[in-house]
Amino acid sequence: MPVSRVPHLMLRGRTYYFRRAVPGRLQTRFGRASIKASLRTHNRVTAILRCRVLSCRFELLIEAAERMQTLTTERINELVRSYFNSKLEVANEVALFGPDDDRFDPDDEIAGMELEIDVLRQRIAKRAYDTRLQGEANELIETGGYELPSQSSEEFDRACNGILRADAEQRRVLIEMLRGAYDRTAPLDPLFSGITHTALPPLPNDTKTAESKTLSVLVEKYCALKQDRDWVLKTYHENQRVLGWFSELVGGERPITSITTDDVREFRDVLKNVPANFNYADKASQYVGLTLKEAGDQSPKEDRLAVGTVQKYFGCVRAFLKWCDDEDHVPNSPAQKVKVPAKSNPQDARHPFSEEQLTTLFTSPQYTGHMSHSSRWKAGKLIERDGKFWIPLVALYSGMRLGEIVQLRVADIKRKDEVDYFDVTRGEGEHKKLKTASSERVVPIHPELVHIGLLQHVESQRLKDPTGRVFPDIKKGANGYFSHNFSKFFSRYAERVGMKSAKTSFHSFRHNFKDALVAGGVEDSHIRALLGHSDTSTTSIYGSKMGPGLLYNDICHVAYGLDLKHLKNATSD
Repeated sequence: MPVSRVPHLMLRGRTYYFRRAVPGRLQTRFGRASIKASLRTHNRVTAILRCRVLSCRFELLIEAAERMQTLTTERINELVRSYFNSKLEVANEVALFGPDDDRFDPDDEIAGMELEIDVLRQRIAKRAYDTRLQGEANELIETGGYELPSQSSEEFDRACNGILRADAEQRRVLIEMLRGAYDRTAPLDPLFSGITHTALPPLPNDTKTAESKTLSVLVEKYCALKQDRDWVLKTYHENQRVLGWFSELVGGERPITSITTDDVREFRDVLKNVPANFNYADKASQYVGLTLKEAGDQSPKEDRLAVGTVQKYFGCVRAFLKWCDDEDHVPNSPAQKVKVPAKSNPQDARHPFSEEQLTTLFTSPQYTGHMSHSSRWKAGKLIERDGKFWIPLVALYSGMRLGEIVQLRVADIKRKDEVDYFDVTRGEGEHKKLKTASSERVVPIHPELVHIGLLQHVESQRLKDPTGRVFPDIKKGANGYFSHNFSKFFSRYAERVGMKSAKTSFHSFRHNFKDALVAGGVEDSHIRALLGHSDTSTTSIYGSKMGPGLLYNDICHVAYGLDLKHLKNATSD
């Protein structure tokens, strides 16, 4: 077959090259019209395989670039103004409630803040940015959904400088509040012109009706609040996107009290027609420039969002409007009675893997010997006991979610009461995320994993890096999650070794684990504890979570009838 028929593969002299054109809309950001790289081989078969790998990486790179917004001066100013607005809310609370505290001395507070203002202004003049400030600037930029600029860039300097100016101006305004000089609380710094302090709540006998806030203002406040307390970054961006669609359809400048059940019902009906790739210009260029409703009207039925996705997105709007109800912005949520029809049988969404599928997987080349690191589905002599080897086994014998497994650190493998266990926790400062609060739990390590050698793997990683991850070969994907790349790898691998089906996915391991616990006669409360499901019973609020010693016997009931003796003898290459 001629080389020209293999996309993006070129032959120059005797060496093969990979070359892809950068989409015109992204060429300015990339600083080039195409990306070219030597494949470092004269062998055409090897070149084709490497070319395909680079093509996949290129697609991920383009997808990530599409999602990144350009960080302009105007957008930095918007972020800094939003930061200042949140600082004003803090100032307003201090001015309102501080004097009621016997330990609060306004004169001391004012004197301290005047000194702080002097220091801040010196730092502004010298453009002195310490590590803490740089971290705040990075967080502010990431919160806005922008790619982090280099610390030597003009954009990063503007963000740091803006935060210092916001801190200084907030203290000046608070000083005037504490002095009772509310006529002098308007910002003097032109960067914050037009931003005023939050109005004080009405007095108990004041019957004046507060002015209704607009939909877009409350969406912004809701997303900021949830990001600080509950959401991971991915959930934050998803809610921003969906609530932005809702605001676009019903009118973001409308008072929240004017939003009706008919508005919510209209959004639900439009949402059912939205194209699955509506946000990806490279995958659905025909919808670029169209409104949500226009795109829905033009999309063929087979291109639309799946029912489960529609339910999830509509749930974002329902949760937001319920929050508005809870916060007394509306008397009753207009979404309270509006529902999205459920699938006919939700239990059919995913099945556990069959015994035949599990046997196929654990006797496939990845576990019995494969050709190379990039050709794990082809038989050979190489056995790599890395993350790709261990993660399916850990999932099968622990029931942990993929995201929980791939982010494990060696410090999360602990021992108590003579039981080794996984400490599934968010952790501090490690960017570790869990689905819900109930996901925090302990899961004893199954004897089968011990026999195969998991603890030896953990110890070898601990010696390399005591603070490192258990599976450091699994890198973050384009969306910032460790699970992203592995999920794609597992799906491709399952298809190549013949175990993939329409009703199974990596999450099926969790179903296998639950079924094995039920078959072993484990009581429901212990199953919930091992899976990280919330327990709504009254007695569940008393006492601490179940420990590894109590749950170890339950783990030992998990059995699948698989013959894994060949794994116990496998050695790393």
